[in-house]
Amino acid sequence: MPIHAVLVDAGGTLVLPDHAIVAETFRSIGVEVDPACLDRAHYAGMAAFDRLAINEAGAARTYRRAYALEAGVPLDRLEDAVEALSRLTATTGHWTRPIPGARAALEAVQAAGLRIVVVSNTERGDAADQIARAGICQVGPGPDVPVVAVIDSAILGRAKPDPAMFEAALAAIDVPADNPRMALRKQTFAFDAYMLLEMPDSARAALDAVPAQYQESRTVTQRRELLGG
Repeated sequence: MPIHAVLVDAGGTLVLPDHAIVAETFRSIGVEVDPACLDRAHYAGMAAFDRLAINEAGAARTYRRAYALEAGVPLDRLEDAVEALSRLTATTGHWTRPIPGARAALEAVQAAGLRIVVVSNTERGDAADQIARAGICQVGPGPDVPVVAVIDSAILGRAKPDPAMFEAALAAIDVPADNPRMALRKQTFAFDAYMLLEMPDSARAALDAVPAQYQESRTVTQRRELLGG
């Protein structure tokens, strides 16, 4: 099956939190951290986040707590650090540290003739601004890698893994409604999201909507097996 476009996340894929801004945030509560530890702190935070159930209450705090611990924040200042990170996220777009190799990877995708859409969950609706400030990409022509669109959860009003995020991305690249291959992709995106959300009836309905010529494909049959046939 030919590839027409690539959908890519922003935070943790293209960019990470800016070291200087985060270090200053901790310094504001009287805690000094080594900026060299902060990339690792993000991945420690994501590891803690990934152990949670989808949409579990307090997920953002779980990430920030693990982040602060890995950054070296003392236990007796941990809650202060979590609050400081929460204020930072609410007020400042600080995901502007480019991940090494991220821009080069997007350049390679573009050179292959593929369209790119960034699909990101944010709290402030500023994903496009942050990745542009990082020198990674921008929507349309510009100094960095051009992408077709940035689908931002705070702007759309829905967040991954909600299928609406991916539907918006497909709409941005003008996927024809009658394109069966892209319909397959759309419905399997939806299936995967509904399974993460523990909504098996909706997941089954997503597979039922796959075009007839793909109902016996491995892509579909493997997913039906997850539902018990």
